[in-house]
Amino acid sequence: MKIKQKIGLGFGIPVFIILVVAVIFTLVTKKTLQKEIAESALRLSNKTIRDIDKGIYYRLEQIQAYTGDILMANALIASNNEFDKIDNVQNYINAIDMDWINGKETLFINNILNNELSKELSEIVKLYNEKYKYPVFSEIFVTNRYGGVVGSTGRTTDYRQDDEEWHQKTLEETNFWVGGIQFDESSSTISMCIVVKIYDDLNNFIGAIKAVLNIEDVKNTINLLQADSQYKSMSPHLVNKNGYTIFSGIDPKHKKLKINIRLEEFGEDISSRKSVAQAIKGIDGYSIVKENGKDLLSCFVHSKGFKDFKGIGWSLIVDYDAQELFESVTILRNIIIVISSISFLIFIFLSVFVNRHILAPLKKLTDIIVEFGQGKIDATIEIGTKDEIGQLSVSFNKMAKDLQNSRNELISAKEYAENIVLSMLDALVIVTPEAIIQKVNLATLSLLGYKESELIGKPINMIFEQNRLFKTEGIDDLIQKGFISGTERTYLTKDGKKIPVIFSGAALRNKQGEIEGLVCIAKDISEIKRAENAIKETAEAQRKKALELEHLNIELRNAYGKLETKTEHLERFHNLTIGREFDMIKLKEEVNALLQRIGQPKKYKIMDEIKKLKKDQP
Repeated sequence: MKIKQKIGLGFGIPVFIILVVAVIFTLVTKKTLQKEIAESALRLSNKTIRDIDKGIYYRLEQIQAYTGDILMANALIASNNEFDKIDNVQNYINAIDMDWINGKETLFINNILNNELSKELSEIVKLYNEKYKYPVFSEIFVTNRYGGVVGSTGRTTDYRQDDEEWHQKTLEETNFWVGGIQFDESSSTISMCIVVKIYDDLNNFIGAIKAVLNIEDVKNTINLLQADSQYKSMSPHLVNKNGYTIFSGIDPKHKKLKINIRLEEFGEDISSRKSVAQAIKGIDGYSIVKENGKDLLSCFVHSKGFKDFKGIGWSLIVDYDAQELFESVTILRNIIIVISSISFLIFIFLSVFVNRHILAPLKKLTDIIVEFGQGKIDATIEIGTKDEIGQLSVSFNKMAKDLQNSRNELISAKEYAENIVLSMLDALVIVTPEAIIQKVNLATLSLLGYKESELIGKPINMIFEQNRLFKTEGIDDLIQKGFISGTERTYLTKDGKKIPVIFSGAALRNKQGEIEGLVCIAKDISEIKRAENAIKETAEAQRKKALELEHLNIELRNAYGKLETKTEHLERFHNLTIGREFDMIKLKEEVNALLQRIGQPKKYKIMDEIKKLKKDQP
């Protein structure tokens, strides 16, 4: 039977193993699966409450950005300066406040409602309304340091704001604060307030800006959570720090506003629920609760704020029908149990079959391959089957034999090459393209006095005079040309001795033509240099001796001239003084001797002169 057929029969084994494991996993870890689903729902809840905080923070940023407006700063400074000049500023503010509440349109009040700051605030509100297609900010107004309104998008309930709770809290805060959901009487909307303190260039408090934020952003986030959910039973509840739901028709007296609130239980105290109690304590989590005879998975998360906005204590509780939520787990468990029961016997049979005919031979082959990979290349395998595994074992044994022969040949060739390198009389150094020494032979170590460990991994410049490999030709030239031959360089030994060498180099390239290293050979020419110096010294000595002989010849010539002159003088007196004849003969002998020293023939015949002298004597 071919291995393809065996594999075809054994292919279903992993499937059945997975099914059996899945059954065991489902039965044993049902709670784990439920936990994963619950944690996924919890993550969604966390994301939603974070999106709510993020949305509020972005609105806060928009208001904070506007506090740097020059027009606003100038208006506040001018208002504060005006109020500083008033003796009884509180009576002054109370008088304006009475006119304001009674709806009077005094010049002062009209100036506030129609000044440039109020127009600018109105334009901001209009801009956001048009951009988002709903009223983002119901009202924005600015107060000075004394709590009086300086600019507003409309007529607020009161002119005087320093006696309001929001203004008093503003004075306690450092930079800003965000209020909870409430009914704003000035704008007649269910909203929340954002208050930011305003400072001048010297960081002095000069006023505050209050923006009444519509809750539409929060509603949209909650609506999106429900709309995107695949579970029809999802029921979200956004509660405040006291456990009261935020959305509903709130107090009956506000029903006439006909505000479209999605959730109906606004204002209901649900703090008694375990999940709500946990959430308002700042605890995130989930639990299975029973309500109206149903098991509910209740996820609860607490607001953590966003960036420097710390949140306002809200919590989000999302309830799911547990049966709907975990329905897929139950169905999967039942299907797997049925399939696993049917396939169990088949699995046992196939396991035995595959183990005997496929896995055992493969295991044996694998063990041999592992041994082979660990360096035991003489390992062989004996499998008696005639299928593909048997053929593979035969091919493997042949490959192992061929590899063993090839390795032996490579080892022999490597040893031969290394012996050649090590036995070279000339110094050989192999370096990387970056001029780092990789290998040296014994001649190099003997010549330079280093140990091999002191050179390997070091830059080749360290063995050259002045730390330079080449004076006129560098590594780049060697790499580009491929070789350098017969250049004189100076090696430096370990103790600093200079050794003249004839240097040659060649680049080592791989099959792709890339340079893998550089081979550098240097021949010691110290003896040649010494011989050359000796020859030069001998030649210099001979040159000096020739100069000395030339000087001596000149001196002899000069002496000869003087003696010849002297001889002539003596001959003049020869006839006058016979007794000096012998002196003349002696002088002539000296002349003859000098002529012989310079290689000239004798000029005087001394013997004839003596005979003649004796003959002339009486």
